[in-house]
Amino acid sequence: MIPPPFAYHLATSVEDATQALGSGGEDAKYLAGGMSLIPVLKMRLSAPPLLVDIGALRDLSYVRVDGDVVRVGALTRHSDIMANPTLREYLPLLSDVAYEVGDAQVRARGTLGGVLAHADSAGDYCTVALMLDAQIVTSSRTIAAADFFQGFMTTALAPDELITEVRFPVMTEGHEYVKFRRRRSDWAIIGVGVQRDRDRYRIGLTNAGAVVSRGLAGEEVLAAGGSAREAARAVADAATPLADLPAEVEYKKSLIETLTSQALAKVGA
Repeated sequence: MIPPPFAYHLATSVEDATQALGSGGEDAKYLAGGMSLIPVLKMRLSAPPLLVDIGALRDLSYVRVDGDVVRVGALTRHSDIMANPTLREYLPLLSDVAYEVGDAQVRARGTLGGVLAHADSAGDYCTVALMLDAQIVTSSRTIAAADFFQGFMTTALAPDELITEVRFPVMTEGHEYVKFRRRRSDWAIIGVGVQRDRDRYRIGLTNAGAVVSRGLAGEEVLAAGGSAREAARAVADAATPLADLPAEVEYKKSLIETLTSQALAKVGA
C-alpha cells in the first residue's frame, strides 16, 4: 500500500523541528523510527500534510545517570536500550522490556520517545514509564507520566511539542516483565511488569484498557501484608481490559491475574 502525498522536512535541531511542525498545521507529524507511523500512512488511516524527520538528531540518543535518576534520550533505539551497560546496571527492567519489543527490525529502528508519543496502551515502555513514575521531558516542559497518558493514543503533548528525554528513578532491585502473545513479535494480549522498590512493589499493566494502567489495587494489598495471590486477584478485579479479536474481557482478566502472580513470585513477593 502507498501512503498519501506529504511534504518532508529533515530537522537539524529540536528548535528547527518544533518550528517546522508548527508551520505544518495541526495534522503534521514527527517521524522518528517510523515503526508506528509508516504502517498507519500505508493504510491511509492518517494523511499528514507534512512529516518532520527527527531521526538525524542523534544528540537525543543517550543514557546518563545523575544521582538517583536515569536519563534516557527520546531517540534512543530499542536495540541500544536492550544492550546498554548503564541501563543493565541502574535500570535493568527497561533493558529487559526493550528485548520484548517487536522483532529485530523494529528494535533497530524504533525509539523510546516514539513509543511514548504514540501512547498505545500495548506499548511496553508506556507501562514502565507509568509504573516507575517517570518524568517525560519535552521541548518546552516536564510532564509526569501519570499526567502524560490521557486517553486512547492521546497524550498531554501540544501539537508542536517534542519529547526530548525520559527520566526514570534508579531501580536495581528485583524486577520482572511478562507478556502473553500469540507470536514472539506480536503486541501483548496482556503484559505485566513488577519492580521491587525497597519495601514496596510497583505493578504495571500492558494492553489492559484503552489507556496504560497501573496495578495500584495489588500494590496496596502487598503494602498491607497481603499475599502475592491476593494482590494478583485485586489487580485483575480492578482492571478494565477491552475485548478485541485476540481475547474477550474475562480471558484478559484471567491473564492479568495469572501473569501478575507469576511476576510477583519471580521477584519474591
